[in-house]
Amino acid sequence: MGTISELQKWREGGIDGTYTAHLYRGMQIESTSVPYLIRDGESGIYYARVKVGGKIKIRSLETDKVSTAKLRLNDKVDEIRESVPVAESLDLDHNSTFDDAFQLYKKDVESDTRLEPSTKEFRLRQAEPVRRVWPKVFEMGVRRITEDDLKTFLREFEGGKSVYRPHKSKGKRIKGNSPTVVNAIIAFFRRVFDYGVRAGVIAKNPASGLKRMRARKKLLELPTKAQFVEIVNHIRLTAGKGRSAADFVEGLAYTGLRRKEAKGLLWRHLDEEREMIAVHGTKTETSSRFVPMVPAFKELVSRIREYRGSESPDAPIFQVSEATNSLAKASTHITGKKMTHHDLRHLFATTCIESGTDIPTVAKWLGHADGGALAMKTYGHIRLYGALVQPRLDGRFIEQSAADVDFNKRYSCRPDRRPAGRRVRVAKDFEHLGWFEETTLGQWQNGEVVHLLPPFRV
Repeated sequence: MGTISELQKWREGGIDGTYTAHLYRGMQIESTSVPYLIRDGESGIYYARVKVGGKIKIRSLETDKVSTAKLRLNDKVDEIRESVPVAESLDLDHNSTFDDAFQLYKKDVESDTRLEPSTKEFRLRQAEPVRRVWPKVFEMGVRRITEDDLKTFLREFEGGKSVYRPHKSKGKRIKGNSPTVVNAIIAFFRRVFDYGVRAGVIAKNPASGLKRMRARKKLLELPTKAQFVEIVNHIRLTAGKGRSAADFVEGLAYTGLRRKEAKGLLWRHLDEEREMIAVHGTKTETSSRFVPMVPAFKELVSRIREYRGSESPDAPIFQVSEATNSLAKASTHITGKKMTHHDLRHLFATTCIESGTDIPTVAKWLGHADGGALAMKTYGHIRLYGALVQPRLDGRFIEQSAADVDFNKRYSCRPDRRPAGRRVRVAKDFEHLGWFEETTLGQWQNGEVVHLLPPFRV
């Protein structure tokens, strides 16, 4: 049994005896003849003791039998060693400040060739709101910043301290505490503190326990077809690059491409025989895809060829790479609401779904990597309200537009007119929009209230 003097030597790493921190709590720790194996004299439980990175790590083997403990010991020792990150040769020590860790992070981001310039700018931009609200953090030691400090900062940031006046703004102040900004700052803290963990300066990342802010669901307020035509015409009549900007806006709305994807679209990417567009995306593995050429896009291509003549297959289709200001001004003038490039992507998806295309297919055209989960969350309500299916007395089904449907009325299927065995999508309650389940019509009971949703086959 270890004495107090032996315990002090053990804490300083001076003896090979096996004792645990439980000795401070009055527990009797006994050494064994097996390296890394110790035993609690009171409970009889065996423990693994390993010194990793200058610190003692103790883990229970959850047995009081020495034979079982020996069998589990090696695996437990490996588990302990793997759980402790090995310190890298980073230019950080116990006196390093948060700014020191940030400079290392900044250097790595700027030199990372796999990141897009916009991604680099977005990641490093998060230092600005942190400096604005909590400037002293950059002077604080990495070891002195706790999780509670970070939580206090986030509460103040979300509570109003994030308000600022943008550069060249005419007196307008912005809140600056959107979920996107808050979550980006949390990711910023995690990445910076990770350098302290990797250098062995801190054992745990204090930002790892911060909870991300739930993003607010954006209400899609898109222009009607007539309003979109007015917006395009308004842009086209603008002096300078108005015609090119209008072509770019139409191209985004008719293809659903991201701005950078449209920027890189060349004439050779158009397969007019198959009526498909080869999109060479860069955002995700699934962003490279084929998108169908809708009639409106084919008309746009014809108009461009008329006034520009024959061009090289490697020439870009669109002569501008963005239309931010033109689109914002025109949409505000026509509809009173500001539109962005991404709203045109929403417009494409909405038009496809309202035309009867299923959501997983639209998700593939958009280049989503989740198989349609995000598209269902974003556009699922369009399918619900866009077309309800009501059973007729003759057993056939008809679609009704949202304008013709009384949403307070409940639609039932007469048991003598149901096509048993067919599979359809059913929403059982309008109060739970987006909750769907697959069911067979033959399972319905007489008088049960159901709501049918396309796609369907009878």
